[in-house]
Amino acid sequence: MLNSIYTLGRLNKDDFRSGVLYAGGSNDAYSSNFHEFYGLDRAQAFGNTIQTARMQINQELWPIYRSKNLMPIYFKTINLLAGVDWIKADRTLFERSFVREKNLFSYHVGTQIRTNLAYYVPLDIEFIYSTLKNPIGQDQSQVLFLLKGSLGL
Repeated sequence: MLNSIYTLGRLNKDDFRSGVLYAGGSNDAYSSNFHEFYGLDRAQAFGNTIQTARMQINQELWPIYRSKNLMPIYFKTINLLAGVDWIKADRTLFERSFVREKNLFSYHVGTQIRTNLAYYVPLDIEFIYSTLKNPIGQDQSQVLFLLKGSLGL
């Protein structure tokens, strides 16, 4: 399955007083971020205008659909994730210097384990490796462990 998402945030002002928009980081069970971007830490990109996009392939590798001995975790599938992220923000912080209004790309690959806790609460466990093409230095890589879920109410 091919997933894509585009986000746009814009504040109608010319300076950075009275607040800015932040981008970067990833969504998990503990926090959410409207402008998600693998390869940057949360709030590493900011400004009055932020655009992000993600194209991601989510391919099912193994349909498990079972649990063992009444374990409270019901395993559904193991999926392969691969994709590319794009971001453009007013400012992006790299190694104590700012990059202004640059198109940045990161590439990621990983696995996703889809489960249900107690057969009801959906929980996805993701292991992601991402690399970002750094415009002012060496490319930077991250390994992410993400728990994504909801109460499904």
